This record gives sequence, C-alpha cells and structure tokens, in this order.
Amino acid sequence: DKSSVEDFLERLSKLSCKEYIYDDVAGKESGAPLCVVLLKGAKEYRLSVFSARDKDNEIYPASSSENDYSFILRSIDAHEILNAPDNFLKKGDSESNADVK
Repeated sequence: DKSSVEDFLERLSKLSCKEYIYDDVAGKESGAPLCVVLLKGAKEYRLSVFSARDKDNEIYPASSSENDYSFILRSIDAHEILNAPDNFLKKGDSESNADVK
C-alpha cells in the first residue's frame, strides 16, 4: 500500500535517537542486524537495527550511514522499523504472510 510506505518514509525522515553510544559500535556486541533499511535515490541511506541489549528495557542499538556513532533507538521506533515489512503486506494475502520473515 503506497500510503503505508509513504508513512514509513515520513517516520524515518523524522527519526531521532534516544542516546548515542560513543564507546561501542552497535554490531560489535549485538551480532548481525535484525533489520537493515536501505534507501536508494540520489544518495544511499542505510539504517541497521540490532537485537535488544536489555530485553526488559528494550534498548535497541542501531547504526546509520548518516552518523559516525552508533545509537540507541526508542523502543517504539525500533518496533515500527522491525515490523514494517509485515505492515506493507496486504492483509488478505495469507500465503505471502507465511513466506515473509
């Protein structure tokens, strides 16, 4: 759905971090990213979201092509990014939903 994609891009354009991680690279402790958002246009942008470090407080490290430092995303932003692929699928297409993860 075009409006879902536009809403997601709008949200990404206003994304801000909860805090920066100055002494660590997000992926160093967290392994492979849970999700990578790659936007290509006149310029290429990359956002990687890693596993939560603290499951109770949902602290999600992330990195971006636009930042020199890794950072912590607010849990609501991390969840929206991680759930975006499922939200883009048509709700009536249960076969496609089973194949995408």
